[in-house]
Amino acid sequence: MKIVVKKKFKSLSPFTSQELSDLTVITGKNGSGKSQLLDLLSNRHNSSPPEDNSYIWDYDRKLDKIQYEGIVYTDTKQIDHSAWRGKMDQIKSRFKALSPSAIRLYALINEHNIESRLEDRNSDNLMIDTAEYRGIICEFFNQLYQGNSNLKPELVNANHEKQVLNQFIEFSGRTFYTSLQYISETAGVDIEKLSDADFYNIPLPEQYIQNIALFSGNLNWAFYNYAVRRQQNRVLYGYKLSESEQNNSVSDDDFVEKYPPPWKVINETFDSLGIDFYFKEIERREFSIDVPFELKLYKKSTSNHVGMHDLSSGEKIIIGLIIKLFTCEYYEKNLSLPEVILLDEPDAHLHPEMSQLLLDVLEKVFVSRFKIKVIVTTHSPSTIALTPEHCIYRLRNSPETSLTSISKDDALEMLTSFIPTLSIDYKNHRQVFVESPTDLEYYQVIHDRHQRDHKLAYRLYFISNSLGQGNCDSVIRIVANLRESGNKTSYGIIDWDLMHNSNNYVIVHGWNERYSIENFLLDPIYIICKLIDLNVGDVQRGIGVDHSFNHFNIGTEDNSWLQKIVDYFFERFGEHNRTYKAKSGQERIDVEYLNGKVLSMPKFYLQARGHDLIPMIKKAFPAFNKYNSEVLLAKDMSRLIAKCYPFVPKSTILTIEALCS
Repeated sequence: MKIVVKKKFKSLSPFTSQELSDLTVITGKNGSGKSQLLDLLSNRHNSSPPEDNSYIWDYDRKLDKIQYEGIVYTDTKQIDHSAWRGKMDQIKSRFKALSPSAIRLYALINEHNIESRLEDRNSDNLMIDTAEYRGIICEFFNQLYQGNSNLKPELVNANHEKQVLNQFIEFSGRTFYTSLQYISETAGVDIEKLSDADFYNIPLPEQYIQNIALFSGNLNWAFYNYAVRRQQNRVLYGYKLSESEQNNSVSDDDFVEKYPPPWKVINETFDSLGIDFYFKEIERREFSIDVPFELKLYKKSTSNHVGMHDLSSGEKIIIGLIIKLFTCEYYEKNLSLPEVILLDEPDAHLHPEMSQLLLDVLEKVFVSRFKIKVIVTTHSPSTIALTPEHCIYRLRNSPETSLTSISKDDALEMLTSFIPTLSIDYKNHRQVFVESPTDLEYYQVIHDRHQRDHKLAYRLYFISNSLGQGNCDSVIRIVANLRESGNKTSYGIIDWDLMHNSNNYVIVHGWNERYSIENFLLDPIYIICKLIDLNVGDVQRGIGVDHSFNHFNIGTEDNSWLQKIVDYFFERFGEHNRTYKAKSGQERIDVEYLNGKVLSMPKFYLQARGHDLIPMIKKAFPAFNKYNSEVLLAKDMSRLIAKCYPFVPKSTILTIEALCS
């Protein structure tokens, strides 16, 4: 993704940025135009966009959903039952306004599971072939074309049916339809037979009452509606036991187990992150629809109630961030997400430890999990020090505007150079020299991911020895020279290459297991993951998964299934490479991963020259021909492997931990 500014905007002159990472952290000196850039990016999506379309996103698809700011949470309004009832009134009124034919069509869609069948349809036959159904489809088709159609029921075909159903469901709204479906199933009656009371007596989940959006979700509603649902379920369950009424209610214990209370979910998040706050739960005996509800935040260490307006600026950001985390966890399947998030110095009031939390949530949840692009501005050295190096960019505004990548060291020097007495303490940092940019990318992303879950004794910063393919001798020499000159924090990592051994300061990665870094990057299991990522259909069918399979969670599958994936890779690999096929009966090696999985692979593949494997992989899997550059392939594979954590090579983790001991 690039930003192209086509016209002068305030102090910004026209420019085209470098390719930006999915998480982009922009720094620069005061006055460089960081806030102006975010204003420009957001203004185009406000009600009065710049007339000249001052900028564009250079990306493979159009980006329309831009969220500017919005982390701080300030909504503390009371909710009473009349507000809740008002939302239910809206759903009931929409239902009552439907024509008898529309209500009947809803009932048929629900009864015959038509919506899910429509998506996978591969037949020319109607999904229901009755005179009644043909008549309804005919009626709506003629309405759809407003007098330009005179279709007769006996001529209705699958194409007419598809047009009507798609328009009908989309026009009425999937949320409205699914709410009717939920009420019908819970009440145990057909949609056509729903009564007014059913709309108020059935415990309707919040996602059916309002649109759940990452930056506009209402925590008050989540708490209140859950309490209402729980109470309604208890009433229905009482009728079920005492009068044998048929409904889908469950015991209160089962309800809480099936639907965890939102306060429990969010308070567990506070606990897991060591944050000294919690939201007061709504206890069953204290809840009444006749009493207004107000969301209350408490300080754990004092048990004192804290008003949202009394929080510090930093605390408001962290509380808001936790609420976004909760929203992601609680409503994942029903969440409305932006495509791009713009944040202007959200770390300005944060302690460095909380800056780390901010970055972790942005990268781990918003970027990696929900595929949202995030652009952040900062002038904080601590935030830059904690940011992955490939995510750091500098905005310059003199003599011309530019937005380009910058190394972490250069960014820190720029932000701290005006304080000559500032001393940066490196006692918990170690510099690790590696053979090439490929090695740097691989080790840094896996180190940073491992560091999140394990407080390592040292933070490692990886430094490439060369711009292209490096060599181990120069790494050994540089580390030796630096240590001789007094730099005792310098270390190195080199490939095994079938011959090297570790010393006190230079570790051999993959000793007696894999030839070089490329043999890790081209691990068969990750090659298959990448092919799924590229949506290669024959591979998905070959391993028996569909498009909904989350390849980043592949390591959670059992060992026998993972071994079948590896075997599938080598079957395809051997079909297209005679060299491998001739050696396929060779000795195999057990490869261990951090999460305890162990997979058997041919020694030939693990100990062949890594660079020689790339053309062989491209022959077996042509989708990899998109990579004309080994550097780009290595970069993509490194990031993919890190996203599969903890399903990452144990040899790599042992190397990292050895450097931190």
